[in-house]
Amino acid sequence: MRQRWHVSFALLLLAPAAATAQSAFWSRIVTPTAPPPRTGGVMVYDSYRQVLVLHGGDGLNDTWEYDGLDWSLRSTAGPSGVGGAGIALAGAYDSQRHVTVLLHGNQNGMETWEWGGTTWVQRQLAGGTPTSGSGFSVAHDSQRGRTVMFTTSSATYEYDGFVWQQVNSGGPTPRVGCALTYDSARAVVLLYGGNYQSETWEWNGSYWFEHFGIANPGPRLDGDGL
Repeated sequence: MRQRWHVSFALLLLAPAAATAQSAFWSRIVTPTAPPPRTGGVMVYDSYRQVLVLHGGDGLNDTWEYDGLDWSLRSTAGPSGVGGAGIALAGAYDSQRHVTVLLHGNQNGMETWEWGGTTWVQRQLAGGTPTSGSGFSVAHDSQRGRTVMFTTSSATYEYDGFVWQQVNSGGPTPRVGCALTYDSARAVVLLYGGNYQSETWEWNGSYWFEHFGIANPGPRLDGDGL
């Protein structure tokens, strides 16, 4: 059975108590307003406007933003939220075009949506949006200006703001629930876990590379990259 995590979205902030990483700790931030609890929503950081963007979850299609002080409801329209079998969302922030890119998938196919802070826009792209199962993951490579998607069938796609293109069909084996995020210091997309595995992979824009024999958090499913 696939494990699902319930997230309350009472914001947690990792704050350093001193200069060293060893003294960092979690503290709970209580805000005057907060989104309702939900499962399966997408949250990304908009570095241009300096806000967290939250969309969907549990069949909701609301969009909230957090500016470091409080949450505000920005929209009740746009892509449908997760709520039924075979429906999934995944998103990443495109720092070059200043938009949140969101992938909405269901039994009828996949859609590409973008949020710039005002309204959601569904992109009508040449070639459409790649088809994937409900466990796909995405991250944005800010150096190359590409949103990277890893699908449940082990295919890797990239989106440049105009078209999706398949760039690889190897690397990690097919899986659902893997975490995908971008390492800006080394300019690679990092993949971890999925299917209760503990593998660590990197995508450099040309090929996948697996790191063997390193310490890791252990097997897991449905982790979220930050």
